[in-house]
Amino acid sequence: MVDSKKNERVSAIIFGLINVGLVFLSTYYLIFAFCVPIFTAIKLWDLDDKNKPIFLFVSGLFLALIDRNLAYFLMLPMLIAGLVIYYIIKRNKTDKDSIKILTLIFSVLSLAIIGYLYTKTGLKINDLVKNIEKVFVEQDFKFDKEIIRKSLKTMPSLVVFFSLIYSMISLKLVRNYLNYKNENIRDLRRVNTIRIEVKDLILIFASLIISIVLSKLLGFSKEFIYLNSIMTLKLIFSINGILLIDYFVTLRKNKLSRVFNWFLLFILFSYAGEIIALIGLIDTFVNLRKKVRIR
Repeated sequence: MVDSKKNERVSAIIFGLINVGLVFLSTYYLIFAFCVPIFTAIKLWDLDDKNKPIFLFVSGLFLALIDRNLAYFLMLPMLIAGLVIYYIIKRNKTDKDSIKILTLIFSVLSLAIIGYLYTKTGLKINDLVKNIEKVFVEQDFKFDKEIIRKSLKTMPSLVVFFSLIYSMISLKLVRNYLNYKNENIRDLRRVNTIRIEVKDLILIFASLIISIVLSKLLGFSKEFIYLNSIMTLKLIFSINGILLIDYFVTLRKNKLSRVFNWFLLFILFSYAGEIIALIGLIDTFVNLRKKVRIR
């Protein structure tokens, strides 16, 4: 019995050190940073209540002793994200509510870190535009400065978009792994059945209003607010449209046909993102999954 408890404690310490290793690897390849919340959520589920704090303590403290910046700006947000995933699954929240909560948490954490680093380093949009334009010129590409400037200003909306995508991916990976280990824990397979409803628009617009108010208080320009508001809505409805199209694509039994359809969808999104966003908007008010029947 004593050996078993000791082994659990040793395992918690080793898992914490693995988290530290993932963070250090993320300084070379960012993908490793996104593995930390997934790994954390899984191990929090595997470990007992006495060893969970040891796992988190080792993950944070050991890294803080080596590199405080990595501990504060990378490990801490990733551990918080892992804790959120763990508690969402433990509370058995619906998939849709889970994705909404995770997207909100990931967005707030990411934007807070980016905003802090942006103000701390004293970077300016114009400086970034000059540096990017210089890279394009060296590669013999010609880009309008105005396009680069406006693209950089929409970074917050892109953060929200990637937070939404990452929320789906991380929740799916953790749930499917736990379901593989224990069939009593439901998995997450049919992400494409999730859709934005009219009641979700209230939350979306409420979040936008809060973001607009905060942006004005922080002194951001009207153009910054306008660009990010429009881009955020477009990306959210695009995701809804893509999930709708994927829902019909997955009804096909021929896997080769599904792969080909996904290739066409990628091409369509590249050149007709507005059309997909419009489809997503229409699906918000009219549940096309129920209206359209495919043999």
